[in-house]
Amino acid sequence: MAETPGCVYRTATLAPSIQVDNAAKVYSLELILDTTAGSNIAFGHARILYRLQVSPAPQTATFGDVPVDHQFFRFVEALAAAGITGGCGGGNFCPNNPVTRGQMAAFLSIALGLHFPG
Repeated sequence: MAETPGCVYRTATLAPSIQVDNAAKVYSLELILDTTAGSNIAFGHARILYRLQVSPAPQTATFGDVPVDHQFFRFVEALAAAGITGGCGGGNFCPNNPVTRGQMAAFLSIALGLHFPG
């Protein structure tokens, strides 16, 4: 397909995909443009898609009611390790209890690092 002078749309996919450690929180994109031909080259945008990873489960349980073989053990432990929850008291997490809107607001705000500007 012949290119039209002006804008040219090209895509590139990194293969294999790159897995980034969430704890590092360092992401970079390097773009090297070849201007040796004397033409003007501009970079418009880049789209980077990612999915956050959940840490592997520890060997021992933090909460008495979420043992290592519990279906949601890894995720409950990740919330506890990140300081998002301390459970429901008495060394338990209460995984089958309902969550209030207020509790969900706290979970999401802490997990996502939400804050008010200014």
